Amino acid sequence: GLGKEGAAAIREFVEGGGTLVALASASEYAIDELQLPVRNVLGKAKSEEFLCPGSLVRIEVGTSHPVTFGLPASLPAFLDGPLAFQTSMPGAEMTRTVLASYPAEARDVLVSGWIRGAEKLARNAAAVVLTPGKGKVVLLGFRAQHRAQTNATFPFLFNALAWSVM
Repeated sequence: GLGKEGAAAIREFVEGGGTLVALASASEYAIDELQLPVRNVLGKAKSEEFLCPGSLVRIEVGTSHPVTFGLPASLPAFLDGPLAFQTSMPGAEMTRTVLASYPAEARDVLVSGWIRGAEKLARNAAAVVLTPGKGKVVLLGFRAQHRAQTNATFPFLFNALAWSVM
């Protein structure tokens, strides 16, 4: 919907010092358009391999970043799509921080509901922060604001907005 001009404007905004917060599938757009060293490991997964139609999954939070301020080390998040991040080492012009990841063991991923392919989430990132140029990009692999989301994930969004002016 944004086209080439919109993508260029977002890139210019971020590189100039702006903060972009992308929720769920919008993260894939940001990854592609900003050429971030992140990929969705479930991007090409078929429903026979991975399916999560709306379940609570456990995420393990790194609590030392401003975006995760005040969050517990582990919390449930509502996941309703195939999205898990894998990052690679960025160049010297960018930093990368994994804010939250799925548990190492597939059996520990699901909190409530059902999921096919939990092992595809295990050990992958659920939320990532990158700093391209002078800007900041927060990728949340879940919709932190969604009506079915647990209240525990709202701080990811609110803290990201507060961090944007730090």
